[in-house]
Amino acid sequence: MSAADIDPDARRRRLTALVNAAYLARSTPSVYVIENAQWIDHVSESLVADFLSVVPQTQSLVLITHRPITVAR
Repeated sequence: MSAADIDPDARRRRLTALVNAAYLARSTPSVYVIENAQWIDHVSESLVADFLSVVPQTQSLVLITHRPITVAR
């Protein structure tokens, strides 16, 4: 079975599980920075939300930056 044959939602769940397992396996304090979050798409936002759900179980700091999107008049 190739990656193209896997349902996109199933791929997202697998990736989330892999990232969270690696994240939880760290024994040292960590800092994660996500920049320009104003451009994040819905799938990536869901992945970040799942990632953030395990933060309280770790010695980590997550910094997310974003700028308001202004519309020219």
